Amino acid sequence: MTDDTSPTPADAPAVPTDTPDRLRVAAADEPVRLPSWMGATGTEQELTGAEHRRLTWARHRGKLVVAFLAAVALLLVVLVIVVGADVVRQIR
Repeated sequence: MTDDTSPTPADAPAVPTDTPDRLRVAAADEPVRLPSWMGATGTEQELTGAEHRRLTWARHRGKLVVAFLAAVALLLVVLVIVVGADVVRQIR
């Protein structure tokens, strides 16, 4: 039995030969065009205090957490030294 629905080489879709050269397309010196709403003036708004703090925290979150943990660790080291010195002084 022959299958009449199988594609033959003549029925196969043709590969387009007029595709643009990728290097020439990537190197085109056209200026970047932005939509009008992106370049419109008056889109800037003054931030409230809460928004300013939220954005600052989001921007510096990692550094602030590391600084806080370093300060807590330093405080614990100083506390252990002070308490240890007091215990040694009481034992003598």
